[in-house]
Amino acid sequence: MGGRGLRTAGWVVSALVLAAVFRTRARLLPLARLDMTPKLVQHFKGALDAIGLHGGPVRPPRQELDAAERETLRAAVEALGVPTAA
Repeated sequence: MGGRGLRTAGWVVSALVLAAVFRTRARLLPLARLDMTPKLVQHFKGALDAIGLHGGPVRPPRQELDAAERETLRAAVEALGVPTAA
């Protein structure tokens, strides 16, 4: 393979890697957005509970996630493709 073929192969590999990066970013973004909220601890604990590990209740003065927040968290964890607890 000549130099031109190697450059073309390099571009193809770069495009494939970039596509994989964008797919991974799309899966992580919903969960990453939860990192920017005042309920970060609640989201961590809720995510642990969602995948079957013990996150447990939060301590005062923090309050548990409400139903809408739990649904947002569930969808974000599900987008990762991580098996969730029943």
